Amino acid sequence: MPDELPEVGLARLLSPIFQSEAFRVKMDRPITFVCGGTTRSMRRQFLKHMGKSTPSILPVLAEDAFPHQLIERDLKYFEGFLALAADCVVIFVESVGSYAETGLFSAFDRRVVNKTLIVNTRERSDKPSFLNLGPIRLISRRSMFQEAILLRRRTVSKVDARRIADRIISVIPKSDPIPFQFRKDFDTLQLRHQLAVVYLVICLMGAGTLKQVLIILREYFDVKEKAIARYLAILVGLRLLRRHHQIYYYHNPNPRILARDRLICSLAFRPSELRMKALEWISKNDSHLKLFLRKKLQVKL
Repeated sequence: MPDELPEVGLARLLSPIFQSEAFRVKMDRPITFVCGGTTRSMRRQFLKHMGKSTPSILPVLAEDAFPHQLIERDLKYFEGFLALAADCVVIFVESVGSYAETGLFSAFDRRVVNKTLIVNTRERSDKPSFLNLGPIRLISRRSMFQEAILLRRRTVSKVDARRIADRIISVIPKSDPIPFQFRKDFDTLQLRHQLAVVYLVICLMGAGTLKQVLIILREYFDVKEKAIARYLAILVGLRLLRRHHQIYYYHNPNPRILARDRLICSLAFRPSELRMKALEWISKNDSHLKLFLRKKLQVKL
């Protein structure tokens, strides 16, 4: 019989996370996969406006998330996964890359088409063309957003950004915070619960590697390594976590763990107590992680 991995002991310390009703996730801001141009693009203008106030959506970009997953090497495949995982997909049709994304998602899984909002920024947005008569028309017919938003000025004003965000939150159904319900098959959990479970492990450890998170979760769930790698990348893309080489970490200047969090609404356990137990385990069992926490995050160990 193989020796028990040290992280199994840590998994037992963190067991309160995985109990039904252990936490509730917020559902008030749609996770929005935003596609479009790169530097100085209309997409970037939109995101800049969103960042100036408390955003009504949680935007994520493929290029912000993809570099932080350590297994998947196919950007197209990762974008497809991100599109399926998000509550909404917004495409600013403004560049060669976004033209390709529009065509890709129009022929992709029906669930993606159904939640895609087109922001057509081209001067010929109302003229017959392959894009207008093909992918854009197909998405508009099948999407719950129906008609595309037209922005021909090649700029996104504060009013435009607000209009796009309001369109998203008026269509994507909202709900009250949803309590976690344990299921052995990780893939059957709601997306936000999958994200939250991975997120809470890192938050309560302070920092950890993909391997450590995987060992901990496999004590409770049937879960694939590639899935956890993707969720860690999405959490970094959402700016809920950060990454330094192989280590993902939670950085919040607020001394209260998970205070005013954008993902977690409430907890049925005391996070400070679990953090203390996790740090004690790290101090005794993982010198590399201990050094990282002390030097990078100024955690007293």
